[in-house]
Amino acid sequence: MITKLKPQHPRPWSQTLFFIFLFLPQVVMAHESSTSNATFVSGFSHPFSGVDHVFAMLAIGVWSTLAIRPYWVAPTAFVGLMLAGTLLNSHVAPLSSIEPMIAVSVLIMGLLVATRTRLHWSAALCLSGFFAFFHGAAHALEIGTQSSWTAWAGMLTGTACLHVVGLIFGRAFFLHRPHFSRISGSAVAACGAFLLARLV
Repeated sequence: MITKLKPQHPRPWSQTLFFIFLFLPQVVMAHESSTSNATFVSGFSHPFSGVDHVFAMLAIGVWSTLAIRPYWVAPTAFVGLMLAGTLLNSHVAPLSSIEPMIAVSVLIMGLLVATRTRLHWSAALCLSGFFAFFHGAAHALEIGTQSSWTAWAGMLTGTACLHVVGLIFGRAFFLHRPHFSRISGSAVAACGAFLLARLV
């Protein structure tokens, strides 16, 4: 007699790795100035130093894969306008409410992933660019307003790498798994709400 085994559906190891990668950064924000010895390597590693930056960058990549066409608009706009925010905060006028707006960006991007909200590419560009100004201003304060261009180039490269990781994860794990995007996006949004509540 042949016994049919009930198919099992174990949790994919890739999804587990995704969550491990997601929570590797420190859980609290650590935006501290480090003006000395700013190099390309220190600039590159800086976007990975806080959960708020990491979550926002990854979420933009995932959301772009799910809902924006062309998918590269929001990440590209973010990197470019983040540099503008860095220059503005360093050489023109300091931005206010930097930390609250970064927390809001994590909250909003998480909700966009959870709901897979589609926006026209121009609206996506404006939204990601708006948040990019504040992330860039934060990096300017933390890396140092007088840091070399190599440190800032490293910061932009690290940010772009996080976007690419988000795009890859979005296509590989989220595109055909709406439940996965709901769970992960809600978790990111909850993190943004927590970070925002800490600042109130």
